[in-house]
Amino acid sequence: MAVSGDNDAAAQEKAINASGSSVDAPGNDLVLVGRVLPERAAVTISEIAVEIGVETGTTARARIRVGASQVIVRVDGTLGPDVVSARNGIRDAVSGFVDVLGFAQACAYTVELDVVAGDDLRVLGVQFVGEELAEAEARSFRDEAFRVLFDVRDGVFLRHALADYRRAIREPLNTTFHAFRAVECLTYRFGRNNRLGRPRFLSALNISDKWLVERLEKPGGEARHGKFRSTSENDRRTCLSATREVVLRFVALSARSLERLPQTEFPLLEPD
Repeated sequence: MAVSGDNDAAAQEKAINASGSSVDAPGNDLVLVGRVLPERAAVTISEIAVEIGVETGTTARARIRVGASQVIVRVDGTLGPDVVSARNGIRDAVSGFVDVLGFAQACAYTVELDVVAGDDLRVLGVQFVGEELAEAEARSFRDEAFRVLFDVRDGVFLRHALADYRRAIREPLNTTFHAFRAVECLTYRFGRNNRLGRPRFLSALNISDKWLVERLEKPGGEARHGKFRSTSENDRRTCLSATREVVLRFVALSARSLERLPQTEFPLLEPD
């Protein structure tokens, strides 16, 4: 395998060489296309094959090639019916190779795989479909969030929470970690000592501690401490939905200058 990742032509000619196996098996079941960002880095990795498992009991062989930062992955086998989870697992594999190159060159590369061709052609964007706000709610949220974003007291906490929410969507392997951290940072708005701030946070936003632990803290805490946890698309949706609800409540509290949200509009969040 040859790899390179520098927009200097001479540096590319000194590509790092490592051994890898290529696969010539016919009958590709899935083809994914994407890119390494920034594209101007012209990252190149000659074809290498890896075994990938996304769901329990399902494995497939993926042939990965990157040329001038353009990524193509051909998959032989099945990774289960969930195309999005399959894409996420394959992107993690490609990111691993790209991260090795980035580490060696002290560069921060990211990988996008957004076109999936199988029985049909699908373009997967950056939206977590099904979680978007309705038009009227989105408009209300934007109006309130823009007022809070650079508020002297609350703005920094909201900015950090929104940034982690973005990372939770863009980094499937770390969704639970970022989803929980987005919420955890908001608790410090209510006290620099989390033992004091967390109860105030829960009370002000009408959230039960058990709900927070079940939906976010348990899965996110394991990831934060370096414990690998297989995350399905359903797991991701649960965490992201919980984070969104908390952020919506925080914005409403701050924008309306309230000490506590009215339970008539924001009922207590409790475990199912």
